[in-house]
Amino acid sequence: MAGNNGRPSGAFDPVDHVARRLREQRLRWVDVGDGRQVQILLLRETEMLRLLREPLADIVVDAAVDWKGFTEAKLFGAHDGAADEIPFRADVWEAVARDSFDIVERVGKVIKDHAEAVMEQRAAAKKA
Repeated sequence: MAGNNGRPSGAFDPVDHVARRLREQRLRWVDVGDGRQVQILLLRETEMLRLLREPLADIVVDAAVDWKGFTEAKLFGAHDGAADEIPFRADVWEAVARDSFDIVERVGKVIKDHAEAVMEQRAAAKKA
Protein backbone atom coordinates (compact mmCIF):
# COMPACT_ATOMS: atom_id res chain seq x y z
CA MET A 1 0.00 0.00 0.00
CA ALA A 2 1.43 3.39 -0.97
CA GLY A 3 1.89 6.17 1.56
CA ASN A 4 2.77 9.82 0.96
CA ASN A 5 4.62 10.62 -2.26
CA GLY A 6 4.03 7.09 -3.62
CA ARG A 7 6.25 5.52 -0.93
CA PRO A 8 5.16 2.25 0.64
CA SER A 9 3.50 2.66 4.02
CA GLY A 10 6.13 2.67 6.76
CA ALA A 11 8.95 3.64 4.36
CA PHE A 12 11.43 6.32 5.45
CA ASP A 13 10.21 9.74 4.39
CA PRO A 14 13.01 12.35 4.49
CA VAL A 15 10.54 15.23 4.74
CA ASP A 16 8.82 13.67 7.77
CA HIS A 17 12.29 13.20 9.26
CA VAL A 18 13.09 16.90 8.80
CA ALA A 19 9.74 17.98 10.24
CA ARG A 20 10.27 15.73 13.26
CA ARG A 21 13.78 17.11 13.83
CA LEU A 22 12.55 20.71 13.59
CA ARG A 23 9.94 19.98 16.25
CA GLU A 24 12.36 18.05 18.46
CA GLN A 25 14.86 20.91 18.57
CA ARG A 26 12.15 23.08 20.18
CA LEU A 27 11.30 20.54 22.90
CA ARG A 28 12.53 21.17 26.46
CA TRP A 29 11.88 19.49 29.80
CA VAL A 30 11.26 21.97 32.63
CA ASP A 31 11.48 21.07 36.32
CA VAL A 32 8.38 22.43 38.05
CA GLY A 33 9.23 21.12 41.51
CA ASP A 34 8.17 18.22 43.69
CA GLY A 35 9.73 15.68 41.31
CA ARG A 36 7.57 16.87 38.41
CA GLN A 37 8.64 17.93 34.93
CA VAL A 38 6.72 19.30 32.00
CA GLN A 39 7.83 19.05 28.39
CA ILE A 40 7.21 22.18 26.37
CA LEU A 41 7.53 23.27 22.77
CA LEU A 42 9.42 26.56 22.70
CA LEU A 43 7.92 29.38 20.69
CA ARG A 44 8.89 29.79 17.06
CA GLU A 45 10.48 33.12 16.24
CA THR A 46 7.27 34.38 14.65
CA GLU A 47 5.29 33.39 17.77
CA MET A 48 7.48 35.33 20.20
CA LEU A 49 5.34 38.46 19.92
CA ARG A 50 2.79 36.53 22.01
CA LEU A 51 5.02 37.34 24.99
CA LEU A 52 4.13 41.02 24.56
CA ARG A 53 0.43 40.52 23.81
CA GLU A 54 -0.86 37.61 25.87
CA PRO A 55 -0.84 36.60 29.52
CA LEU A 56 2.13 34.38 30.30
CA ALA A 57 -0.21 31.73 31.74
CA ASP A 58 -1.88 31.32 28.31
CA ILE A 59 1.49 30.77 26.64
CA VAL A 60 2.61 28.30 29.32
CA VAL A 61 -0.63 26.32 29.00
CA ASP A 62 -0.31 26.17 25.20
CA ALA A 63 3.37 25.16 25.29
CA ALA A 64 3.02 21.88 27.22
CA VAL A 65 3.04 18.59 25.31
CA ASP A 66 3.94 16.02 28.00
CA TRP A 67 4.84 15.60 31.65
CA LYS A 68 6.53 13.29 34.13
CA GLY A 69 5.96 12.79 37.83
CA PHE A 70 2.40 14.07 38.02
CA THR A 71 0.28 11.88 40.29
CA GLU A 72 -3.00 12.24 42.12
CA ALA A 73 -1.04 12.10 45.37
CA LYS A 74 1.08 15.12 44.31
CA LEU A 75 -1.99 17.02 43.15
CA PHE A 76 -4.35 16.21 46.02
CA GLY A 77 -2.10 14.98 48.84
CA ALA A 78 -0.91 11.48 49.71
CA HIS A 79 -4.10 10.66 51.63
CA ASP A 80 -6.38 11.70 48.73
CA GLY A 81 -4.76 10.21 45.66
CA ALA A 82 -2.94 7.35 44.06
CA ALA A 83 0.81 7.39 43.52
CA ASP A 84 0.53 6.20 39.90
CA GLU A 85 1.53 8.72 37.25
CA ILE A 86 -1.31 10.40 35.44
CA PRO A 87 -0.97 10.42 31.64
CA PHE A 88 -0.60 13.93 30.19
CA ARG A 89 -3.79 15.57 29.08
CA ALA A 90 -3.97 19.21 28.00
CA ASP A 91 -7.11 20.06 29.98
CA VAL A 92 -5.64 18.66 33.21
CA TRP A 93 -2.36 20.51 32.55
CA GLU A 94 -4.31 23.74 32.06
CA ALA A 95 -6.06 23.31 35.41
CA VAL A 96 -2.77 22.51 37.19
CA ALA A 97 -0.80 25.33 35.56
CA ARG A 98 -3.45 28.02 36.02
CA ASP A 99 -3.63 27.13 39.69
CA SER A 100 0.10 27.65 40.29
CA PHE A 101 2.05 30.90 40.02
CA ASP A 102 5.23 28.87 40.62
CA ILE A 103 4.65 26.59 37.62
CA VAL A 104 3.79 29.53 35.36
CA GLU A 105 6.92 31.38 36.52
CA ARG A 106 9.24 28.38 36.06
CA VAL A 107 7.96 27.40 32.62
CA GLY A 108 7.52 31.02 31.58
CA LYS A 109 11.15 31.77 32.46
CA VAL A 110 12.38 29.03 30.12
CA ILE A 111 10.15 30.35 27.33
CA LYS A 112 11.22 33.98 27.89
CA ASP A 113 14.92 33.11 28.20
CA HIS A 114 14.76 31.21 24.91
CA ALA A 115 13.01 34.11 23.17
CA GLU A 116 15.61 36.56 24.51
CA ALA A 117 18.48 34.34 23.29
CA VAL A 118 16.93 34.08 19.82
CA MET A 119 16.50 37.86 19.62
CA GLU A 120 20.10 38.44 20.79
CA GLN A 121 21.39 36.01 18.15
CA ARG A 122 19.32 37.77 15.52
CA ALA A 123 20.65 41.19 16.55
CA ALA A 124 24.24 39.92 16.53
CA ALA A 125 23.76 38.43 13.05
CA LYS A 126 22.48 41.77 11.75
CA LYS A 127 25.59 43.54 13.08
CA ALA A 128 27.94 41.04 11.46
